[in-house]
Amino acid sequence: MELAKVNIGLLQGKENWSTWKFKVQAIFRGIAGAERVVNGTAKAPEELPPTATAAEKAKYEKDLESFNALHSMVFPILTTNMTEETLKKVMRFSLAHEIWNELQRLYEGTSEDRAYDLCIQFSQEYLELSQGRN
Repeated sequence: MELAKVNIGLLQGKENWSTWKFKVQAIFRGIAGAERVVNGTAKAPEELPPTATAAEKAKYEKDLESFNALHSMVFPILTTNMTEETLKKVMRFSLAHEIWNELQRLYEGTSEDRAYDLCIQFSQEYLELSQGRN
């Protein structure tokens, strides 16, 4: 079974973020190292200086290949299971953890985002109430 094609439903936005996130995380648990790619703790190895030894170059190549293989499994799971509208919001990112962070920012929001949303909501309700009284 190809994991990128598992039907978990498309991420629509805030309305289905929590269930979509749960399903995606369940898939990631089945892939060794996937959660580390998504949370950003698994990183591509840093490029070597020109003076690197043959052994260092070999290790670098092996580490880079491992990272790229893992990333190429995770990236399509994220990007093929969202609407085009959602995809357009994250297309500027090239790494899975960047996409994941942006999705969390968009659909979970930070406490500052939530505070801002509450202030806007309060202002709109206050405006509606005050206009209704006049």
